[in-house]
Amino acid sequence: MELDELKQQWELLHQKLDEQEIVTKRLLENAVSQKIDFISGYNWIGIIIGLAVIPVVLFLGQTKQVEKELLVAITCILTFFTAFGIYKALQFNKTKSFKNDILYTEKIILKHEKLSFWYYLITLIVIFGFLIVSTFVFYERLVTYNRLWIFLVIIVFGIFAGVGEMKWYLRKIKNLQQSISDLKEFEKE
Repeated sequence: MELDELKQQWELLHQKLDEQEIVTKRLLENAVSQKIDFISGYNWIGIIIGLAVIPVVLFLGQTKQVEKELLVAITCILTFFTAFGIYKALQFNKTKSFKNDILYTEKIILKHEKLSFWYYLITLIVIFGFLIVSTFVFYERLVTYNRLWIFLVIIVFGIFAGVGEMKWYLRKIKNLQQSISDLKEFEKE
């Protein structure tokens, strides 16, 4: 009699353990899905902003009579980085099928992390290089209209904001990698 009761209790405990494992796996998968969705949405918001900025720059450049070569250079730079951002976002969207193959998803995330690092670094170098060159080119105008200090504050703020955003974004990717690793470890057990 006692043996039968122990077997029933053992089966109940085993069943509860199985249910708990299913719940834990779903929680881990939901955490990964939410992080993937957040990063993907953030990527696409950046692209939309980039696409919206191009016509604004063209409009302002023509109404403010900015030199044609400068306007073309700015437009080309914006177009290139927006197109590269689209490529990067499309590559990252492949992670949405992480449940099918976690190892493949990990490879995509690692590739995306490297791509994002170089994307941010090159973007920051180009933008701030452009701003610094613009400071020298328009130095006389900036001094004449007493706007040099505003321009320099914008450059310094932009550098801190750009580097801060780069670190924040790469940290989000690291958190996603950790969640994927946790899920992978759980599935091994």
